[in-house]
Amino acid sequence: MRLTLIRHGQPQWTVDGKGQNDPALSELGLAQAASLAGALDVAPDRLLVSSMRRAMETVAPLENKWNISATRLDWLREIRVPDRWHGAPVDWLEDQFRSARDRSPEDWWDGLPGGESFRDFHQRVVSGLEESLSAWGVIPASHEQLWKVDSHGEHVVIVAHGGTNSTILARMLNIDPVPWEWDRFAMDHASLTSLVTAPVGQERVFSLDRHSDIRHLGGLEVTA
Repeated sequence: MRLTLIRHGQPQWTVDGKGQNDPALSELGLAQAASLAGALDVAPDRLLVSSMRRAMETVAPLENKWNISATRLDWLREIRVPDRWHGAPVDWLEDQFRSARDRSPEDWWDGLPGGESFRDFHQRVVSGLEESLSAWGVIPASHEQLWKVDSHGEHVVIVAHGGTNSTILARMLNIDPVPWEWDRFAMDHASLTSLVTAPVGQERVFSLDRHSDIRHLGGLEVTA
């Protein structure tokens, strides 16, 4: 089985100096998304996408290329930032991010003040992931590091976010979660990260095949 995680293209985080909580892609982000169509030649067995705008605009070139519709899933959404951040001045938002990053590691578990905690975010993503995997015949084996996989040749593509994808990656590699997954498994915009299964006895282990691959971007600017 192959699991490919795609991070969305560069978003337009500010409009007229005001922050956007669910932004569209920038012009560069649209070009980055278009480049993905050349990176994946064969249509996957399953195409999933976060229901946030930047992810749905990123998956659109793949839907057009393969003439399929991605399944939109709310559990793939990025960690929720405070509602009051939408439309706030960019200078104020930068101060909020700076203050949040200066907190103790223990306080990072609480997420951004007024937003979704990392604890809730992690639970949402992992629960959604495990429910989907189970429906596809992929379930944890008796050994916690291994999996039982019915569909060995299946390819699943997920188009989501840095936080979501890094949380999925940690779960599939059986690595204990931390509330700075974005930094531990940093992924560039429109990058590809893949996991493949390898046999261990009668069971399978998920192995990291590539991480934040951006070779398909060619001469386009690389952004994070």
